[in-house]
Amino acid sequence: METVSALSESDRSLLAGISEGKSVTNLQTSSSKYRELVIGILLQCADSEMAGGLGFAAALSLPPSLAEKTALARIAYEKLTLADKTYQLAAQTGINIDKYIASHCWEARLGRSAVLEYKRISADKRLNALHFPIECWSDLIVFTYMMASVACLQLEDFCSSSFEPWSELASTHLPIEKSHKEFGLSALRKASHSESELTAIRLSFNYWYEKVLACCGPPSSVRNALFLGFKLKASKNEDIAKRWQAEMAETFANLNVIVD
Repeated sequence: METVSALSESDRSLLAGISEGKSVTNLQTSSSKYRELVIGILLQCADSEMAGGLGFAAALSLPPSLAEKTALARIAYEKLTLADKTYQLAAQTGINIDKYIASHCWEARLGRSAVLEYKRISADKRLNALHFPIECWSDLIVFTYMMASVACLQLEDFCSSSFEPWSELASTHLPIEKSHKEFGLSALRKASHSESELTAIRLSFNYWYEKVLACCGPPSSVRNALFLGFKLKASKNEDIAKRWQAEMAETFANLNVIVD
């Protein structure tokens, strides 16, 4: 790994152990770089669930039926629950979670025309697509399906993490995110039967596609190389992006959203 020379002796020792199949159960006995990387992953996941859950709660007026409003309320609750469980794991490193949560504005959103790509703009670590507002029902269901698909791919990657407590937690998160993905897909299938709603879905697809794609992470990332070296994740960012793009192409072509 190209970045090994910049690691401390304890980092290199842990890296060698992990390459031989060792796992980590306690961050306090791991190396400094490993702890930094794990905390970054945990906060990004927890912050994304936090911002997403509150964003969905604020969008409860958008679903057209009571059943869909109820389903969205459940998703908002589940996302906040996933955030809480992930924060509690991060708290084992000494982070004051109550103070951390209170220090960020989770409801803050940018204007619709802002361009972020991979640039981080806030102190919280939510994925960048979560900085943009949801404005209508088609926005909500396209965004939900796209983001949950990214979350599922990333959680699948984390299920084999060398940090055992996170590997186990990611495995429990995955089926919940899959249910959120199914909610978005089911709503998309239903809405696509209406020509007017299909037009709205196409507009939302074009709006969200690049924003959500960027959530897969930048290609050839030095930080991602460290994640791979320490076996905190299993795939390169660009490989996750390719899998996500293939899934989006198939799904939205079947819905007649992507027109060749």
